Amino acid sequence: MLHKLWFRFSLLVILFVVLTGYTVRQPEPVHPFTQTAERIVTAFFAKTNDVTPVALPLQPGMRVYAQKFAVQNNELLAIARKRSRTCFPVMERMLQKHNLPTQLKYLAVVESNLEGNARSRVGAVGYWQLMPQTARELKLKVGGKWDERKNLHRSTAAVCLYLKDLYRYYGDWLLVIAAYNCGPGNVDKAIRKAGSRNYWALQRLLPAETRGHIKHFIGTHLYFEPQGSATVLTKKQAAVYAAALEAAEQNTVDSLVVSID
Repeated sequence: MLHKLWFRFSLLVILFVVLTGYTVRQPEPVHPFTQTAERIVTAFFAKTNDVTPVALPLQPGMRVYAQKFAVQNNELLAIARKRSRTCFPVMERMLQKHNLPTQLKYLAVVESNLEGNARSRVGAVGYWQLMPQTARELKLKVGGKWDERKNLHRSTAAVCLYLKDLYRYYGDWLLVIAAYNCGPGNVDKAIRKAGSRNYWALQRLLPAETRGHIKHFIGTHLYFEPQGSATVLTKKQAAVYAAALEAAEQNTVDSLVVSID
């Protein structure tokens, strides 16, 4: 009996399809990259608008650049995010120990995508992509089986000292990151020619690779922390931002005092 009913039902379905021309419309496939990219941009806007009460005084155009950077480098950044679960806690402890901004850990993402065995075409090696001479000056063992540039703890400790020295000299994180990439000599020469210590005023006098390096650092930082920090600002921008944050905090305290009274 059940077989007969199923047979009749099947015939009715076939007859309906033939007479009406009905077809089941399949949804158009969406590439997983597109879906991920859309989520990144959506999350970027949401976090940027809600995390801090004061807008980060980024250089004009850099916010748009950072959004495009996140989409275009989605796959690499996703790999870095996975690796960061191991690398970032170590880097953060080291940076805090040396009283450095923890956001400098994003420099390692730009340098090696947090790959300890990374090696550049010019011989830079490790998480922080240190050249042999620089690594030796920082008291790291170079070459052979125990190249300490590949050691997360030792290389990060050495880089912290180097970044601290560079900041002591420049007092500006964008100049520090530029010097990390192309060397203090090139940055000093650009400062003299431009007659300015503002990175954005002298950037054209730096190598193209260095200019790209700075933009990639800003894009990477805003991918992981959309609210930003002083490390993506010039010295003057950072001072303005710090003053605005302090004023906003004071206003919040005053409002609480008034509400309590």
